[in-house]
Amino acid sequence: MPKITEIKPTRVYKEVQTAYDRGFRIVSAQGGTRSGKTYNIMIWLCVTGLNTPGLRINIIRATMPTLKKTAYKDFKEVMEKLKRWDALKKNRKDMEFTAPNGTEFLFVATEDEGKMRGLKGNINFLNEATENAKEIYDHVAFRTESKTLEKDGVDFHGLIILDYNPSFSNDHWVSELNHNPVYDESRYFFKTTYLDNPYLSKEQREAIEVYRLTDKRLWKIYGEGEQCMAEGLVFDTYFVCDEIPEHLKRRAIVGVDWGYKDPFVLVLVAIDHRRRELYLKELCYKPYLSEDQIIDEMRQPECAGRLFIPDPRDPGKIARMRREGLHVRLPKTTRIGGKTPIVSGIQKMKGYKIFITADSKNGIMEADNYTYERDRNGNWTDEPDKKHFNHFWDAARYVVSTEGTLPGHGITRGVRVRN
Repeated sequence: MPKITEIKPTRVYKEVQTAYDRGFRIVSAQGGTRSGKTYNIMIWLCVTGLNTPGLRINIIRATMPTLKKTAYKDFKEVMEKLKRWDALKKNRKDMEFTAPNGTEFLFVATEDEGKMRGLKGNINFLNEATENAKEIYDHVAFRTESKTLEKDGVDFHGLIILDYNPSFSNDHWVSELNHNPVYDESRYFFKTTYLDNPYLSKEQREAIEVYRLTDKRLWKIYGEGEQCMAEGLVFDTYFVCDEIPEHLKRRAIVGVDWGYKDPFVLVLVAIDHRRRELYLKELCYKPYLSEDQIIDEMRQPECAGRLFIPDPRDPGKIARMRREGLHVRLPKTTRIGGKTPIVSGIQKMKGYKIFITADSKNGIMEADNYTYERDRNGNWTDEPDKKHFNHFWDAARYVVSTEGTLPGHGITRGVRVRN
């Protein structure tokens, strides 16, 4: 039976073990930089998997390249220190590793639709959980199962582990998971900082502690491990309203952002040109929908009789929309001042006072977390993040970028909406 010898786990390892021993189903590990979250969770996964036969352990992150550079690298190092790396049966192509006792360790990217569809596990570790939408967490949680151990008939209860840096808003689903009392009986939350990792060098500690003097927001996140609003927000100012005004709603257009692993999104978009106001209402925000289910969503009452402006990069789905008799117009992709169509569209949106309806929960969550990208020196660019928290905004952008090119008065030609 493998034991921890050369590896010296920190508090994170002990917290995860405590959570499991006490019967919790969800472990929420919030921590600042260098607190040892991922590495110590990997130690716990390896030791638990090697000591418990026949488990299926999934290590999950948004993309495979980042997964290989981070969690997989830790997994290999831990297994080597436990002197079990050579004993593993390895399928590096599919990133699947099997221990002599039958326990499987699988590395899965949420961008891999095939693997996500068949995902089942006794332990599911969602690494850097805030990179994903709530629907991905729900998909993972639904497929986390207990296992009856053949040797003694004892159940190994299913466990979901999340780790993340606390750079997100109160509207983010992780914040909801941490604070909603409905999860109290199943969730074990703990917070760690670099002070919980006694193996950091002096230089590493000083690199973190400099934030105390130079950047209070980063110090709160990375130094103190406290939740704090994202920096570099694309839309740092917006307003919440009850509903789109009726005189604008009658003429609103539906923006469409395709998705399968990512959510499929419909956004109702209305513009008041005179007052320079932009109104957005979330109509659909769901992953893993079939084409038939997508068409059903497009036939909901709020979409009836409206014009749809979809992401143009899926001609097959667009052709299906037209066969179904839906009114479709491709978006106008223009460049302003040499900027990309995405940047140009965002600049156009920023020319309006933006209102989001209060029932647009995912749209508000994206607004609070949709940031620009950084360059190699850590400076903010004018290019937005193209992978995270952009689905609601892409759907809205297709409409805003196009509305000035449509014939007739206003955004549309005044369609009537059936109740």
